[in-house]
Amino acid sequence: MAGMGQSPPPSVFDLVARFEKNLDAYRSPAYNETQLRQEFINPLFEALGWDVANKAGHAEAYKDLIQEDAIKIGGTTKAPDYCFRIGGAQIDATDNEIDQLVYALYGLTQDEIVTVEGRRENQPHGDLDRPTVGPGEDPGQA
Repeated sequence: MAGMGQSPPPSVFDLVARFEKNLDAYRSPAYNETQLRQEFINPLFEALGWDVANKAGHAEAYKDLIQEDAIKIGGTTKAPDYCFRIGGAQIDATDNEIDQLVYALYGLTQDEIVTVEGRRENQPHGDLDRPTVGPGEDPGQA
């Protein structure tokens, strides 16, 4: 996958140019989501290094990307268009860890976190009272 701060691959510029050239056709009600995915979104993710078509032949649990995956969110099953994974783990688990690091960095209280996330206090979000500490960091300084 392309790393942060790198220039996009040339194929990304090609996709953008083709999209801009035919913009009116793509805005038409006749152009649907499936066409958009096949012509632009999937090729974009492939250009960025994601194995959209599972060319590596990974088992379901280890695919880079699952389309229309079933994910439980707050007791409800959702089907996002794309579920990205790194090493078989959904990226939303990583997002939770990043959230906790940001909360610790800014010293947010439980009430502030609830406000930021727009949830009621009784909805769990990991161990918010205990800041997450990265490798090699001193827990007393978090």
